Amino acid sequence: MEINSINNATGNVVIFGKLKNYPKTATMQNDSIELESTKSKKSTFKDKLKLFGEKVKIGLAALAGAVISGLTVFAVMNTKVQKEKVKTEQLKQALDNVVLPEDFNDKVESKITELSSKELEYDPMKRVNISQTEEIYRQDDNEDAITMPLEREHTNNRADAKVLNYPKFDAKKPYHFEFPTSSEIKITKNEKNFTPQPLTKTTISESYADSLQWNDDKIARDLMQNFFDGHGQTLDGVAIDVNPTKDGKHKVRISGKSIYSADKAILLGESSKKDDLKAAGCYGEGLKMVVLKLLREKGADNVSITSGDWNVNWSFADSGINDKKVLAYELKETEHVDGNYIEFETDNNDFIEAILNSYDKFYHYNNPAFKCPDFENDKLGIKILNDDKAPAKLFIAGQEFEIDGKYNGLQGAHIFIKERPPIKDNGEYIFDPSRDRTSLTSDNIESIGKWLASEKEISKEDCTKALHSLIDYWESYPMFKMDHNGPVRSFTNGLIKGAYYRGDKLRIDFPDEKYVADSIRVSHELKDEYYNAGYKICHPFLEYLGMKSIETLVDKSRQHTPLQPTEAEKNKILILKDALKILAPLLKVKDQPLFTEEELSPTILIFDKDSPEESEVYKDTMAEAIIESRQSLGFWIDKTYLKSNFADVLGTTLHELTHKYGGDDSSIFSYKLTDVLQKVLENITNNPNIAMQLRVLEEAWNAQT
Repeated sequence: MEINSINNATGNVVIFGKLKNYPKTATMQNDSIELESTKSKKSTFKDKLKLFGEKVKIGLAALAGAVISGLTVFAVMNTKVQKEKVKTEQLKQALDNVVLPEDFNDKVESKITELSSKELEYDPMKRVNISQTEEIYRQDDNEDAITMPLEREHTNNRADAKVLNYPKFDAKKPYHFEFPTSSEIKITKNEKNFTPQPLTKTTISESYADSLQWNDDKIARDLMQNFFDGHGQTLDGVAIDVNPTKDGKHKVRISGKSIYSADKAILLGESSKKDDLKAAGCYGEGLKMVVLKLLREKGADNVSITSGDWNVNWSFADSGINDKKVLAYELKETEHVDGNYIEFETDNNDFIEAILNSYDKFYHYNNPAFKCPDFENDKLGIKILNDDKAPAKLFIAGQEFEIDGKYNGLQGAHIFIKERPPIKDNGEYIFDPSRDRTSLTSDNIESIGKWLASEKEISKEDCTKALHSLIDYWESYPMFKMDHNGPVRSFTNGLIKGAYYRGDKLRIDFPDEKYVADSIRVSHELKDEYYNAGYKICHPFLEYLGMKSIETLVDKSRQHTPLQPTEAEKNKILILKDALKILAPLLKVKDQPLFTEEELSPTILIFDKDSPEESEVYKDTMAEAIIESRQSLGFWIDKTYLKSNFADVLGTTLHELTHKYGGDDSSIFSYKLTDVLQKVLENITNNPNIAMQLRVLEEAWNAQT
């Protein structure tokens, strides 16, 4: 919730630790008291003291109560808020019963005379010296920094790609589809001599298929993968035929144009692709597991694989041991085929649909996921979608991978990685090429991004371009930005971290000043201010690449231009400092002071929030704490707000000093502010002398015009 506190006399509202100007009439949440601006004078001193008690009660209690109850995260503090209301009622009764001394007016006059003869013990035109955040990298410190463009660039790669209208499967009709050919097809003719072999039993049992947790999509994917790799990592030129048979099944044939040797279709661990990092397959294991699954689960009696002059026919055979069946094959010579195909019959129409739905799970020239990406080189491609919630795909070596157990697991951006990542990089687990095709997680994807951004995989220039294409995923604040588009954001975070760890020290010139790197040293309320002002608060590692940090921005914005106080303004500052001296002995918890002696003698500087020199983020700020290393050094106060009534400004003073414990959104600040106000209220209620001293200060405050 935005509104944290309402003060009765001015209608000012505290938002995230800074007083902001709002209409003068407001009603507190969960409170029936209407707060209105009033300057009416009471005829008797007792009435004046009663009015002062009301101001202290509402000004301080509202300041504490709504800071806490206005944020749902601090709902647990509501009991304390109610207790504060009880205490303020007690304060009101105590002030009503104060017997005024006869020399009260003399005390007020004496205080006014004292103020006119005193000066501030510090130079009000000099800012408080605090440690400035060092900007880690600057463009002028690094001539080799790469300038990032303001606008996202796009490629025209595959701009002429066509929309392929895949035919719909009708179980009663023949089905045929062939991917258009392209110049990207790489046909190989790897023919070797072979010796025909009669039926040969393997040691792979029929039940071994149960160890593979593959659904229809995974079986179909591994089936198509062999043709994808056979054409040089594209489905271009691959043909699929499905024809109904007389016995109610369907004969499926998938054909390619390359020729390979028979050992690749028979021996486990044999593959022509294991040294090709761009190949989706690796050890030839997937083909054998597909055969096993087709025979075991998809109703096939045999699976026939043909290429060149040979044919391998796979089936189950009796093992001769405990009535167990094993996988068996027969290799024979056949009429020459200028290419290759796999053929089987199945009665499982859902599986046929899975095969036909797998087309866009692989790269082919007309796959829409690869058309006109925003970034592409020989390692990586990124295509940003118009809808950041639209389902999108992750491709590795041209083959789509599941994310968290599902395809289309990205949102808002297709990402295609053109080579298989290593299993580990610098000891960090990245990628599992196992036969179960383990689904990837956001952590895996971040690790892949980190690996890609290393200097051995991608140049500085390309790394900068890739990062720029993902500019919509840089933000790390607010929290929903971190959760939204999770896997794509994880990949972006990986690229950012990888760019930071590069050995060649990538430095980027970020020309858009609205993008700033996040910092844990800046409170959430300040981040909210900048976020609402249009700043993009981004991954903190971007600071190490050259982005300005929000901490640096805050330091500069907080350097308000100090104003020379008028005589009345100087006297009001002295009155506030006198009030703190009076309250100092009270501000303890279990005999432990809540503030140091130096903190209770703060430097109070005046600025003009309406000055054109002030940052737009602070245009409504009425007061702001000056904190360094959890120590309060004082605070800034707007010259207009200094004209508010004494109770309001005293409450603000205590509020700003308490910020040494944290921002408005932190629980420790809420607890400490409650302690501060509770101690003040209790002691004013129980000590008429303290109430009288504060009453003298209020009269002296009102006399300053």
